This record gives sequence, structure tokens and C-alpha cells, in this order.
Amino acid sequence: MLVMKKTMLILILVISANIVWYSGCVPCEDAKDCINNQGRAYNFSPEEEKVLEKIQKASQEAKQSVSQSKTTIVSPANNSNPYEYVGITHNNILDTFASKFSTIVDSSVPVSFTLPDGTILTGNSRNEKLAVYTVKYSYNINNPINYNSLLNYVSYFDRNTAPDNNYIDNMMVVFQNTGYTAFQTNVLKIYFKTLLLLNDNVNSAITFSVATENIINNSSLSDATKEKILVAVTTAKYSTYYWQKDTENNGTWNQNSSYRINWFKAIMGGVLDGLGAGAGCAVCVAACPPCAALTGGFASAVAWVV
Repeated sequence: MLVMKKTMLILILVISANIVWYSGCVPCEDAKDCINNQGRAYNFSPEEEKVLEKIQKASQEAKQSVSQSKTTIVSPANNSNPYEYVGITHNNILDTFASKFSTIVDSSVPVSFTLPDGTILTGNSRNEKLAVYTVKYSYNINNPINYNSLLNYVSYFDRNTAPDNNYIDNMMVVFQNTGYTAFQTNVLKIYFKTLLLLNDNVNSAITFSVATENIINNSSLSDATKEKILVAVTTAKYSTYYWQKDTENNGTWNQNSSYRINWFKAIMGGVLDGLGAGAGCAVCVAACPPCAALTGGFASAVAWVV
């Protein structure tokens, strides 16, 4: 059985949490409510309303047409998404962590990295080691990331919080305070709630993710509006694919599943701090899309071994 573990889907929400500055309002439950009941309050444009309707329709179709494939996971690749590289980089850094797994979980072995200014970062705990490796990787791809800022949001991964709609609602309030528009938050709320419902159907989740990307990319929304949504979705999509492949292939992470917490928290955690507003750009010195890949990978790994 394809198992998109609820122990992984909270990663996606924390990965995306830099979403909306629109103060005070809880995002709509679905597109229809947003448009008909709250459209004026949110001041959605006609194009935004159209996009919300399309994504809600895609969500309904995904929930009604669940893939039952148990042998082949569909590819997450979507060449139409200009931010596809973010999801790919996210998975590459998880592979890097996996290659260092024995060191990460060995409390007797510290790791270190020397910054260009001579500062030596030393990690002793699992989270600190993951942060050191993330910073090192970030310099390798010329997108420096801040060590302390990475560690500041580990608290989002609470082992005792259920990955349910209330969790998503609460995360969306965080999004509202970290730089996204109301429209972006509502799109991602629909997206993540659908992904949660599809938690045992990886192929349907990936197919829905690609459909969401295409709706956004083919719209007449501004490039700035598209960017944050596309980066969040591709990060979540590739993370979903990565964890399922690792589970099916009994990879490094699955072999050490005693360290696992909720994967949905981990994915959301990575999107949260990687997308540009608030802590996101405080974490990254350079461009924010690559930052999402780095912090997304870090959050995924933290949720696995915290």
C-alpha cells in the first residue's frame, strides 16, 4: 500500500509558512466561500477568483478520482513550473543528509563548518548537525543560509500535534503574519487540506500538485504572486515523492523510522521558513526560491530525527 504517512505531511505546512500578511482573517475553507462570502473583504481580483475556483475544482476531482496504483509512483516532474529546480534541490539535500545519517544520530561525533569570515560552526545535537550540513550545502550552491535562523524554527515540529485541518488553519494564521497575500494563503490552504485528505494516495497527491502548478502558471497573475505558490507546491510535491520512494525502497530514513515524527509537519515547516518573508529571508542571504529548497530539506530531516 502506498503510504503517505501522516507522520510526514506536517513537514509540508511548516515548509510553507511564510504566507499572508492580511491581518486577522482566517482564510476561507474553500474557494466558493472565499469568493461568494468574503471576496470583497479580501479584495480578490477577477483573475484571482477564477484561479481559486479552478483549484477548488481540481481539489474536488482529486478527492473523487483517487489513484489506486500500488506499484509505480508517478513522476513529480513538471517542466512548465519555472521553480521545479527548488523541489529537486530539496530532495538532493535530503540525499546529502541520508549519506551522513550515522554521524547525525551519533551523539559522540560533532560536525563543523568554517564560514568564509573564519567563524566555525559546530553541531553536537542532531538538529545542530543538520543545520551545519545545510549551511555547508548552501555555500556549495552559492546561496548562503543563516545557521541560527534555521534552528529558531525547530519548535514548529511538535510530536504531539495531530496533522489535521485545525493544524492547517493554525499554520495559515502564521502564514498571514509572514508576508503572503490573502489570495496566496487561500490557494495554499485549499492545496494543503487536499493533500492531507490524499495522505494514503501518493499518485493522486502528486497529480493534484502538478494540476495546481499548471493552473497558477497558466494564469495572468503577476510573476511575484505566482512565485511563492509555485515554490511552495513544488517543494511539497517533491517532498511527498521523496518520502514515499524512501519508504517503498526501505531507504536510509525508513530503516531508521524510530526517529520519525509527522512528515506533514516537516514539509510544512520547510515551506514555512523558505519562501521569503519574515524568517525566510532572514535565513537566506540571497534569493529565496533556493532558500525554500534548503530550509525545506532541513525541516524534512529535522522532523525525521529531532
